[in-house]
Amino acid sequence: LWIATIGGGLICYSPQTGSHIQYTTKDGLSNNCIKSIILDRYNCLWMATNNGVTKFNILTKEARAFTIQDGLP
Repeated sequence: LWIATIGGGLICYSPQTGSHIQYTTKDGLSNNCIKSIILDRYNCLWMATNNGVTKFNILTKEARAFTIQDGLP
């Protein structure tokens, strides 16, 4: 289960074990305040944040932040 938070980044929660992993700007997110999240058909989460957009690959756990420097308005 993927949970977007307001200030805590992205959380991957396993209901089976009750464990969780937290991903933040230290892991490549553009901001820890996630406004919306959607999963694409390539197993990537796309998140709108207070500081741009982040693409997060749920298989490799790699994040790529897109900000004003990348051409976002």
